[in-house]
Amino acid sequence: MAFTLFLWWGLLSALGAAGWLLLSALGWRESPSSAAWARPLALLGLGGGVWLLGQRIAVPVALALVAGALFLAGVYTGWRRWAYVRAALAEHWRALLWGEVLFTLAAAWTVWVRGRAPGIAHTEQPMDMAFLASCARAAQLPPADPWLAGEPVSYYYLGYLLWGLVARLTSTAPTAAYNLALAATAGLATQALYGLLWWLLASEARLQGAARCRWAALGALAIMATGNLVLLAESLHAVGVLSGDVARWLGVPGLAEAPVTGRLIPEGNAWWRASRPWLDTALPGHSGTIIAEFPAFSQALGDLHPHWMALPFAVSVAGLALSAGVERGRWLRVAVAGWACGAVALVNGWELPTLLGLLVLGQLRSARAGRSSWRSALGLSGLGVVAALVPYLPFWLALDSQVSGLRVAWFAKTPLRSYLLVFGAWWLPLSAWLWRERRATQRVGRWWLVWLLLPILAVLVVGGVGRLVLSAVSLPRGAALGLLLSLGLAVVTARLWARPADDQAETLQLVFVGLGLCLAVEVFFLGDLFGSRMNTVFKFYAQAWWLLGASAVVAVASLWRGASGAEGGAGGQRVVAMATLALWACLASYPLLTVPQKGATWSLDALAAESPATVEAVAWLREHAQAQDVLLTAPGVDYDPAGSRLATLSGVSTVLGWPQHERQWGRDAALLAERERDIATAYQSADERERGAILRRYGVTWVWLGPAEQAQYGKEALASERWAPWCALAWAKDGQQLWHCRP
Repeated sequence: MAFTLFLWWGLLSALGAAGWLLLSALGWRESPSSAAWARPLALLGLGGGVWLLGQRIAVPVALALVAGALFLAGVYTGWRRWAYVRAALAEHWRALLWGEVLFTLAAAWTVWVRGRAPGIAHTEQPMDMAFLASCARAAQLPPADPWLAGEPVSYYYLGYLLWGLVARLTSTAPTAAYNLALAATAGLATQALYGLLWWLLASEARLQGAARCRWAALGALAIMATGNLVLLAESLHAVGVLSGDVARWLGVPGLAEAPVTGRLIPEGNAWWRASRPWLDTALPGHSGTIIAEFPAFSQALGDLHPHWMALPFAVSVAGLALSAGVERGRWLRVAVAGWACGAVALVNGWELPTLLGLLVLGQLRSARAGRSSWRSALGLSGLGVVAALVPYLPFWLALDSQVSGLRVAWFAKTPLRSYLLVFGAWWLPLSAWLWRERRATQRVGRWWLVWLLLPILAVLVVGGVGRLVLSAVSLPRGAALGLLLSLGLAVVTARLWARPADDQAETLQLVFVGLGLCLAVEVFFLGDLFGSRMNTVFKFYAQAWWLLGASAVVAVASLWRGASGAEGGAGGQRVVAMATLALWACLASYPLLTVPQKGATWSLDALAAESPATVEAVAWLREHAQAQDVLLTAPGVDYDPAGSRLATLSGVSTVLGWPQHERQWGRDAALLAERERDIATAYQSADERERGAILRRYGVTWVWLGPAEQAQYGKEALASERWAPWCALAWAKDGQQLWHCRP
């Protein structure tokens, strides 16, 4: 395993070196920042290139071509720009080293934690494992749906493809690549945040050199490691300071019922409750839990979900968008940034409006500052949007989705106390920072009115008069948070409008977009099978976390330094900064609550948690199955890790996996029900012709007879005479059998 770790580090480092050189050639010459973004962006280039070519040629060939092209381009650029490389290393070697140390530390922590409990054991880990295994063995693109044989994946799959390609290049089994991908994502995200903060902190003129590196590193760790204020409430309740009445008022499900232990470290599911901070009322009398994940929770949970995989790519592309500039060559840089925005959307589609918003806002701000004409700004914005959408149209046109359109959140509103439990640690320094500059901000009242009226107009356009009236009736439920968010947006808008060329304008852009996402979920949500705004809040809050978090780090650094002559005095600013840092230090204990108990052996291969029979069966299938093979298993039960286990761990498509998840991915319910009936018939029917017809219909080449099949269809499903007319026994152990069927 040590050699595999070295291979992954070496490959990611080689990609990062090539990406850094290519970024410098395109005009991104802030070395510590571009180097911190280089690994994720080079991975995007690798995956995007293979995705494009893999639609026409075999994936292994496409991978060889794209990887070779990146390597040659990096070598050539390094040879042509050797003087730049030497100068950058001489000037910024400390800042570059900081980024590498952060990458290594964050990845190493996750490696250690996952090694203690490497299994695919809960929540939606089986789904992520199945997608990764399918992408890792795909011969053509799009990859096969591992839980619906004969159909392509109908999901954002570029993240799984990226790590599947790394697994191919390093000859890593998908079950080990899963945990290595979790660790690499943590390292890449921490380093990317460091690069973004290093670039944003240039606005602090007195914060240079080693101090700038320290603040950037501190900020990256704070965004990645801290929990939200629910953790503080849990600790206060555990020691008896927070009464039951106050705990119930806060509204965190399970908080009031948690045990009072007298210790600051809460017990039980406190780490989980932090990500489910309130019950959202979708309709009168109907409540559902809201998901508000943050990086430390996602990292501990161990789901290789799109929103987690997208984090390092989104942060890096945000850096590109903010620093695209208006100097010579800006058209090429905006096109590259737009293309990267579109690539991130194939990792997680929810990132697209955020990243394009940052790109377009930056161009419009440049025009307002007089750095370019409005015509040029609009042209650049259009170029970025086209570059983000057109190359990926084949994916979007082929995607089946459960989304049923834009809906008005006329009744469900977020209580102010719940919102502050999630984002209060960022609001503390941001509010003090914005208040310090209040004299530089004019016409806040007018902009506040605009941001109060804009949601009303939007609801009228989308939902009509009826939804507007219903929203007005329920307005008091969300009035406090609506006033706060609209005021924050008004302050930031007024500041950007009045001083668009300010050194802190890029940070204000992050605040603007982050607050905009928080306000958007109070007005609209995307309709889906859940029937609520839960998924929309989940995906947008995950982005708002790092947008507001990065801005808060800049705010704390600015307050700590204390601008001379600033209102409130440098002493008051320093107090706010110290209080914020103390709060963040307390919340940074969150990862310690999530360390799992060590298993029998330390391993990064998820198979270490499986039975010997399962390990052998997975290995057999990986070795003998072809790319287009189909596996017959009992249908899975959603959220039951035992369901469709062999297909999940091997990546060989089964006829039907988790039905409800397939519904979430846009599949027809009648189709899924038919498959479920056919599977039962194949296992139970005494008519061999009927069984043979079903095997031919779905192109079944392997039949699995394991514990789930025996439990669901009886031991008679193991009878040799049922399968001998069509299949031959290929493997057997501990009462489990794998049959190979003739085409």
